[in-house]
Amino acid sequence: MEFDLEKEQEKEFDQQIEQEQEQEQEQEQEKENDDGNDNEKESEVNQEQMQKEMRKRSLVAKEILETERSYVKNLQILVKEILVDLKKNSIFPKDFLPQIFSNVEQILGINTSLFSDVEKAVNNWGDNSELGGVFTSFIPYLKLYRKYIEDYYKSTNLLEQFSKKQRYIDWTFELQNKYQGFKLESFLILPVQRLPRYQLLLKELLKYTPPNHSDFEKLRKAEIEIANVNDFVNNAIKERENNQKILDIQNKFSKKINLVTPGRKYICQGPLMKISRKKTLKRHFILFSDLLLYATGNSNALSLHGKFELKNTRIQNVHDSGEVKNAFTISGPKKSFTVYASSQDEKRRWYYIIYKTISDCETSRDTLKIDQDGEPIKEAPVWIPDNYCKVCMLCDQFFGSFKRKHHCRNCGRVVCSDCSTTRMTLPHIGIQTKVRVCDRCQKQLKDEELEKIKKEEAKNVSRTGLMGLTSKLGRSIADKTQLF
Repeated sequence: MEFDLEKEQEKEFDQQIEQEQEQEQEQEQEKENDDGNDNEKESEVNQEQMQKEMRKRSLVAKEILETERSYVKNLQILVKEILVDLKKNSIFPKDFLPQIFSNVEQILGINTSLFSDVEKAVNNWGDNSELGGVFTSFIPYLKLYRKYIEDYYKSTNLLEQFSKKQRYIDWTFELQNKYQGFKLESFLILPVQRLPRYQLLLKELLKYTPPNHSDFEKLRKAEIEIANVNDFVNNAIKERENNQKILDIQNKFSKKINLVTPGRKYICQGPLMKISRKKTLKRHFILFSDLLLYATGNSNALSLHGKFELKNTRIQNVHDSGEVKNAFTISGPKKSFTVYASSQDEKRRWYYIIYKTISDCETSRDTLKIDQDGEPIKEAPVWIPDNYCKVCMLCDQFFGSFKRKHHCRNCGRVVCSDCSTTRMTLPHIGIQTKVRVCDRCQKQLKDEELEKIKKEEAKNVSRTGLMGLTSKLGRSIADKTQLF
């Protein structure tokens, strides 16, 4: 009985195991079914997402077509109606028209062709349709846009010359009535605005084009090329605006001055107080990428007082004292002085922007460049203001009615007449006439001159010795040659 019981228990146990295995198999089957359903659902979601992307891609393609249609239509108005009318009525001199309209007729031609190709592609649009190839074949003609944009800003200046002439005003009024308020300038700017629009539309089309799509790489290439042209356009616009700003500043000076030069950029301008020998003066400073000007007057009318070439200029902080706050020095080979700003923030702003601009000119903050002989370019001194000193800075004697104040033109110290008995030329800071120097500078300059003479003599001796050695060597070789 016990054996039968054990058998029954084993049988029950086996049945239990079989049931558990069956349950596990069922669970695994259910899991597989669930995974299959999930995969199906995921596939459905991906398919739906893909269809959604394709619909958006189709909408962008249609937008490209419609905007191109409108653009070409306006170019046709500009060339076939407005330009023809101007030629007929002689609003401008004949030689002005090519300058104003540049190569817009060529642009109309290539864009008419582009529109035709875009229209064919979009009218038969499907998931596998392409526009990248259409735009890549358009890329070689982008140089026409470059020329147009370069000429465009000249044309705006020409139109400005006629803007106040009654005949042009009347013609413009008729034009606006005919074309819903659009002026000639509104049509001329269209090619300038179209290129950035192409870039945005292609970027949007690329966004909804799968990476494995046959059009993806072509679209990307076209978008990059158009982006490069847009960079050129933006730089051209900035360059024009910069040159116009410099020209406006140039025209504000009472005496003729030439400031417009290739590569020069306007940075900023504003007032600073300049500490001079006897008093403090308000000056208007104008900073360019390679030049710092200071003048009297305001931003509307200016009189030039001086300039610093930034390649040979440095600035140095001046710590606040009882006499002066918010100050720094500006030093150059021919002129140096201290200036101060109206506030600490204003000082920081000026100091940082001048320092950065000098750094961009590859000039060290603490040193100046060397001259053609390899010697450091010396700076003009910063003059110590008269009211800062009550005694001579060399002999410590008090100034008074019989002991007057003088400035050493070489170092800027305030000294008495007994300590500045010599007059010398100072060519290293651009002074060719004899001027007062203190006794200390006189000795220093003489010592430097003697040292320079010694170095020159040493060079000459070395050069003469080398020439003599070469001559002897030449004679020796000649003598040996005669022996043979």
